[in-house]
Amino acid sequence: MTYENFISYIEHPENLAEEQIPELKELIEKFPYFGAAHWLYLKALKNTNSIYYGAELNKTAVFSQERRQLYFFIHPEELETKNNRERVSKDGSYFDMIESFESSDENKRQSLKSLAERLKAARENLKSSENR
Repeated sequence: MTYENFISYIEHPENLAEEQIPELKELIEKFPYFGAAHWLYLKALKNTNSIYYGAELNKTAVFSQERRQLYFFIHPEELETKNNRERVSKDGSYFDMIESFESSDENKRQSLKSLAERLKAARENLKSSENR
């Protein structure tokens, strides 16, 4: 494996295929504490739906200091979903926020509806107390 190959794997881990697995495994055997090699090897196993993915995930998690970053490296679509939710909640109106939360989980939908009802009742109470 060349330096250029390794850098291209880091820049485009979604392109890792079965051909790179032996190279990455050899790199891990030579340098067992090289975390980036473990991450790339794990990503290659995930991309190829390898049966060794689960066992290797446990090993790689031990070597990883940032397991959350490892998760989002392996599942980049989850990071995009998380970022989209955050963007909607920061940029959207009150009703956009409710809509985004409602679409994510049924329990959240119920709690947000009850929160909205309590806010509405509190506003009505404030208005009625101001009118007195």
